[in-house]
Amino acid sequence: HGSPQEFTLEEDEFSLLELAKTVRSEHKPREEEFLEPARLRTTFYHIGRDLLQELATSKGIEIEYAKLEILAQILVRYTVGFGLIEILLQDPKVQDVVVNSPIGSSPIFLVHQDYGECVTNLYPSSTDAEGWATKFRLLSGRPLDEANPVLDADLEIPGARSRVAIMTKPLSPAGLAFAFRRHRDKPWTLPLFVHHRM
Repeated sequence: HGSPQEFTLEEDEFSLLELAKTVRSEHKPREEEFLEPARLRTTFYHIGRDLLQELATSKGIEIEYAKLEILAQILVRYTVGFGLIEILLQDPKVQDVVVNSPIGSSPIFLVHQDYGECVTNLYPSSTDAEGWATKFRLLSGRPLDEANPVLDADLEIPGARSRVAIMTKPLSPAGLAFAFRRHRDKPWTLPLFVHHRM
């Protein structure tokens, strides 16, 4: 059961965040900006924090600086980031994350180190999935369409790295589907294999 920060926002904070997302969506990052994801995130974080402050002032909403920083982080995660996927992949015990097609009709599935296969309470939207696919096209520099229905890429986010496989029509008749395999934070070494009697 996932309970990310954005699920616990008050109504004013949520409406402020949605308004900021709408304003930020009008800015389309250039392809070369995606080549440096860490720098892009930092830039969007600072711009987003300032934007949220301006919107709060114009709407007459009083907001603490600490809450403003949290909202800016959420804004970055949902504009230039990968939304709910980032939250799941930042857990070091999560090994795989699967988003089946059609997007939004089934929850996100994951494989956990301690609990095995799990069904989450998280449902991504089709808009989220289209955004992820577009970002992966830009990051990888490869197509994802009917002529090239599979795209393999790397994803590096704060606190996690993973491989991703994306499928679309005709291989996935109902549209986009994603499978993320999280990289281990501490790679397997020979002493680690011996320790686990492998």
